[in-house]
Amino acid sequence: MKLFIKYFCRLLLYAMVLAIVLELLLLIRYETPSDLRQDWHLLGDKPSELLFVGNSRMITHVDTRVLYEKTGLRSKIIGSPGWGSSLINLKLETYLRNINSPPKLIIYQADPIMFSQREDWYAKTIHLKYLLFDQFGIYDQNKDLQGSDILDVYVPIYRYRGDPVRLFRDLLGIRDSRQNFNGFEPKDEAWLGNFEYTGGSWPTDTVVMHETLQLLGQLETKYGISVILCEPPFSQPSANATRSTRILLQESSPYVFWTWNNISEAWNDSTLFTNHSHLRAKGIDRFSNQLADSIQIHLSTQPMTLRKTLPPSPN
Repeated sequence: MKLFIKYFCRLLLYAMVLAIVLELLLLIRYETPSDLRQDWHLLGDKPSELLFVGNSRMITHVDTRVLYEKTGLRSKIIGSPGWGSSLINLKLETYLRNINSPPKLIIYQADPIMFSQREDWYAKTIHLKYLLFDQFGIYDQNKDLQGSDILDVYVPIYRYRGDPVRLFRDLLGIRDSRQNFNGFEPKDEAWLGNFEYTGGSWPTDTVVMHETLQLLGQLETKYGISVILCEPPFSQPSANATRSTRILLQESSPYVFWTWNNISEAWNDSTLFTNHSHLRAKGIDRFSNQLADSIQIHLSTQPMTLRKTLPPSPN
């Protein structure tokens, strides 16, 4: 029995040493993103005059190059694919704390995908790199999610148990090769199958929405920024199923609310979409140009105009 205990303790010691060594290797690769959204430690590096905030619908829909060409203002997109506002709001706060010159205008994605609750932490593992000692508060914000574990914060490497492939990529510094233009990730996957919607309705969590609107109000006051809520296009076949947030905000939004889903036939075209909630290149170009026009019109009606004080490069 004593031999077994000694053997077990030795194995445990070896495992701890290995975990610490691997954690040190991760620190060496800390600056190398295995996913474009592994950018928490970089938030604040690039100031912007127009800040877009959301999940993959904002990240893949807003062509920052088009915005710069049409408005002359530098744009940046921050957020995280597959997440709602709980995590993304934390990222927004982190960005504003670290930036020297806050943006003048925030365009915030407002739809039932953003105003919903995630359930499984390990469904999206791109943020695991940052959990040890939780310097950004990511775990604390999401500790109630299925699969979260306080050991993720205090035990080296333990957090990667749900995604060894991510550990491998982070350890080796396998850089994400996707294109990125100030947060914009261009995609052009063709629509497959019939252009029809057979899923259920997309409900809005009103508590999440209310908490988000409160936070935006606080940030607006604290940083002297203006906020616009924006609902990017859904496919026309799914427009009725995604209307929950739209109805609530059209009735009671404290902010300007732009939606691209009131004109029923405008997005009734499968060549504009990859799936019911994501555009492809043709749709991205149309939406980005319309968004730029809306921003220009909005700014022309405001007493304060955005000064072009940032470097001219759009990337």
